[in-house]
Amino acid sequence: MFCALVLLLCGTAVYSADRNYVVQKTREDAGSRLGAFISLRVAESCADAHPGYAVFDAAGRQVYPVPGTVFPRYALSHEQLVKIARLCQQEQGSVKGAMAEASLMANQLETDASRREKYGEGADGLYNWVRNGGWFYRSKYYMDNGKLKEAVLEGVRDVLVNGRRTLPLFVDEHDCFSDIESISTGKVKHRKHYVKGETLVKNVYGSVYTFWCFPDAKADPFGYTDEAVKAVKEMGGQGPEELLKTGEGE
Repeated sequence: MFCALVLLLCGTAVYSADRNYVVQKTREDAGSRLGAFISLRVAESCADAHPGYAVFDAAGRQVYPVPGTVFPRYALSHEQLVKIARLCQQEQGSVKGAMAEASLMANQLETDASRREKYGEGADGLYNWVRNGGWFYRSKYYMDNGKLKEAVLEGVRDVLVNGRRTLPLFVDEHDCFSDIESISTGKVKHRKHYVKGETLVKNVYGSVYTFWCFPDAKADPFGYTDEAVKAVKEMGGQGPEELLKTGEGE
């Protein structure tokens, strides 16, 4: 009876001052709103019944699911998934590295409203961002060519289709060593000189970000910008300091 009531309410409730929680795809996308609710429990149940939706409070903060704990699932077509996985494989080589690359791709879209506005949301938005955003080197060529390892395909599927990301939402940068100008804690090519949450990385393109991890022994250094951390915190998620304090970032 409760579930039936939730489904009945979704899409029919009208927002008013006494309804504190709205269910929609993103904070900015009011057009996707399914309903507005007094009860957080009812709002959460409505979101659960509609994959890709979240609950936002009156201040616009995402309160369910908590950002960075449960990630969106992208309903990519098989062709879209294969092409993205090819690029992830080209960027990092290994399965773990490719999964981190796929995680970063989704993070970049979700933490930047201007990208979502330009390239769209959901599976098509992610695909458009990766292929046409200009961030990934020769993206169109590598997405359309090359033999893809089955293990990489399944790893990227797990990240993007099943929502099992391997990086926190705020991780939005990486570089190969040749594109790194300097680091604040030692020599660029010495992996042991990189300190999680401390090392500042400056690349040749003028970006500065903080190191988070090497996804595997041969992967690029991944890190986060201040802008991405700010976006995650505005969504109600945890930043690097909170994760490191709780041990979840280790």
